[in-house]
Amino acid sequence: MKKLLLLFGMFLCIISCSSDDNDDIKSKSNSYIGTWKGVFLNEKGTGASENLMSGTWYAIVSQDNKVTGECVYDNDKDFKTYVSGTVDNDGNVVLGTYDYSYQIKDGEFIGKFTLGGQASGTWKNLHDKRYYGTWKGNKQ
Repeated sequence: MKKLLLLFGMFLCIISCSSDDNDDIKSKSNSYIGTWKGVFLNEKGTGASENLMSGTWYAIVSQDNKVTGECVYDNDKDFKTYVSGTVDNDGNVVLGTYDYSYQIKDGEFIGKFTLGGQASGTWKNLHDKRYYGTWKGNKQ
């Protein structure tokens, strides 16, 4: 009988410890859900006058931590690049940028979303090494 009580006590201990960790992970990842907006800048300049890649971006994080959105360039407001990727439970973001057909990956955004609603990282064009820089933003 003592062995049964001991086993039951160990079982309860294991269950109570593991559920706290899962709750923390869920509440952390839920903090990233929503709309994020910001700017991206080319390292060699900041605007259309230099004909460099800079502009604005927005991204929507869904409940399954998938991220979708788009970038709009300062020098051509009609040209958009679509973003798609994931954010992990620690806020690490890895996004690919794609042409309008979602078939050609032409760039990457890598960085971090914070629980405080800040976002930042680096980006690069995969086809033209002249175009790379930083990005930043906030949760809306």
